[in-house]
Amino acid sequence: MKTNNYILRVLFLGILTSLTLLSCGQEVAKTNHPEAIVIQTIDSLAIQDSITVSVLEVVIQPNNVVDRMVERPQLSQFVAALSNTTLDSILKTEEGPFTVFAVLNSQEIRAVTAKSDFGEISGWVASYIVKGAHSTPNIYKSFSSLRSKTSFKTYNVKEIAIYELNDTLFFESNSNEKKAWFYSSDLHASNGIVHIIKYLED
Repeated sequence: MKTNNYILRVLFLGILTSLTLLSCGQEVAKTNHPEAIVIQTIDSLAIQDSITVSVLEVVIQPNNVVDRMVERPQLSQFVAALSNTTLDSILKTEEGPFTVFAVLNSQEIRAVTAKSDFGEISGWVASYIVKGAHSTPNIYKSFSSLRSKTSFKTYNVKEIAIYELNDTLFFESNSNEKKAWFYSSDLHASNGIVHIIKYLED
């Protein structure tokens, strides 16, 4: 009986080892959440009777839209302004999806954050956040056949326009006469998308 148990254990561990070795090394795996980063690592684990099997460890590291912005130093001013509003918590904890048009570090942001009016700062930040995940392919699809332009309502119910000129996407807000262009786009997160915009005057 002891011998039979030993043989069964060896067979089981052999099957387990074969299945695990199919994914040996380190790689990125697909999940139901494409924005999540899944890292697979293989470690050796010593088992009784000198049998060694490989153990698969899966670590999921989802990033929300705020995390994606924090990763980029050129957005530090926008992140700082956001952190002073209730929207910071919303973008970190709610599923969304959201689209954030994050402004590159500039005099525009410094002028806003220099103010102590909480409501004004919140309103300014909210004017760059839109409900829904609007990637650049989807933005292009929303253009009408007559003109390369579309519009969205922001989190504080202001209207922004996105249009194309000379193969470049531009951002325009009714509450701000300045125009910005898409400096970088389609930074995907677990709860939305971040586009980085830069004002022409900066």
